[in-house]
Amino acid sequence: MADDEAKAARHLRAVLLADVKDYTALMGEDEAHAIAGVEDVRAVFQQVVPRRGGLFEVSGGDTFLAIFESAVEAVEAALEIQRDLPIASQLGTRPPPIRIGIHLGEVVKHEFGFMGDSINIAARIQSIAEPGGISISDDIYRAVRNRLRHVTFRDTGPQKLKNVREPMNVHAVVLRREAPAPGPPDPRTPSVVRTPSVKLSRFGLSRRHVLAAGAFVAIAGFVWEMAPRLVGGRRSIDQRGGTPASPPRISPLAVGVMTVRSRGQVPEWMGDFTRDGLITVLSKFPDLRVVSRQMLDFKCERRNIKEMEAAEELKISKLIAVTLSAVDEKLALEVQVIDRETGMLDGSHVVPGSEGAPGSARELIDMQYRAAMDIMQSLNVPVSKAELAKLLESRTDDRLDDLKLLTESMGVEEDTPASTKPRSQASPMPWFAHIGPHAAWAESDADGAIRTLLERYRSALESEDMAQVEALHLTLPEPMRTALRQYFQNAKELKVKFAKVDILVEGEEALATFTRIDDFRDSESGLPVHLEMRVSSVVALQDGAWKIKGLKKSS
Repeated sequence: MADDEAKAARHLRAVLLADVKDYTALMGEDEAHAIAGVEDVRAVFQQVVPRRGGLFEVSGGDTFLAIFESAVEAVEAALEIQRDLPIASQLGTRPPPIRIGIHLGEVVKHEFGFMGDSINIAARIQSIAEPGGISISDDIYRAVRNRLRHVTFRDTGPQKLKNVREPMNVHAVVLRREAPAPGPPDPRTPSVVRTPSVKLSRFGLSRRHVLAAGAFVAIAGFVWEMAPRLVGGRRSIDQRGGTPASPPRISPLAVGVMTVRSRGQVPEWMGDFTRDGLITVLSKFPDLRVVSRQMLDFKCERRNIKEMEAAEELKISKLIAVTLSAVDEKLALEVQVIDRETGMLDGSHVVPGSEGAPGSARELIDMQYRAAMDIMQSLNVPVSKAELAKLLESRTDDRLDDLKLLTESMGVEEDTPASTKPRSQASPMPWFAHIGPHAAWAESDADGAIRTLLERYRSALESEDMAQVEALHLTLPEPMRTALRQYFQNAKELKVKFAKVDILVEGEEALATFTRIDDFRDSESGLPVHLEMRVSSVVALQDGAWKIKGLKKSS
């Protein structure tokens, strides 16, 4: 007995225990989504519990246990968890609802973890909570009732709990989404309306931001309102009240992805990789037309106009501002959706990195997909199960070296005589050629010629014909030539596809934006590799023929 006591220590603690509703049935219906849903719940616990001073002690299957020194922090954590879960999905579908039970009692800190009857009682209390709800014991209620005046509790009376001898009085936490019953208010009851904690991530980002997106968007404070996850749609909440900020969108909705800004020690390649990856993922949705930073820059440079003018010409409705942060070697991706016309913030989301493999391509790709789902939520664009399945099926492999080599093999736009000539010489057509039937005919003619160029380029890549690839470029610098040789050497049985081609013609130059899809067998391992990348390449007229200059650099 003495040995056992030496190995254990007893403490009075608030025990929070959660369980996924109908987990067995969910596994039977769709195992992949059930597992992903549990991972979503675990991720929220890992963020919220430490922030509230608790220990996320164990996650066993569909059960989650956290221990707190403070009863107040335990209840606040439960409220945050239930608030954050609907927007935490990695797959875009709403995570399964969980029940939470909280009890105050002794726990035993053993060398193998926490044990004790208090944990069993918390489990029984959660079992009678509503799905998506929180129930607390009378002990917790007495500890917090005068300290959480912004929270309302509903006495459910004595409850007979399984394997607990005496009935226990249990209180339900009235969540913000619960509508009060009709009738006159009880003056003894505090208001149900509550503003949840403003923290959004482990990095301490608040929900009240001042946003500067380039030089033309300034946002002051906003109100976040919870709503259903992607499937079935979402109501964006206007800052002035509870009415929808905008009506359902008409497809395709044009969105502009701005430069990914960095905060902390973020390598440059991570920002570029995140920008291109996010554009690639968003471009997979049929209801979106994605305008890259490169397209905006191209329009501004060739027409000598401001960004807002270019955005209007490209019919962009929403702007996506992205910040990649690194704090204590942990990543977080913050995405903000701004209405171009009003400058109002339609939504803000923080996507934390995973606990494993920090800074890896796998982590960054995972963050890109989750961020894309959050953006679709803010845009009020529903995603069907079929679209979601197709999206996940086409997920690119986390082959960072191959992706970098693919980019290098496509080169970068370089100054040439065609581009350094004065604009009046580079565009010999008179001003009236930019309007009316002639302009439409000229752009259509150029569009067809550029698509033919891209098809010849695709074919040359598949056949690994270096001479043909060179013939299709204005120049083929040695670094690009070397990268091409190395890529061809690594990629056996290479198959190349260009999808969702978008061509923007400005005089004698154009920007061809497309998703490049490469499938091949790795020469060393023999394993199949699937790569997808949304790219923007500049092409130019030379001696009456369109040639490739290289990838457009982003400002």
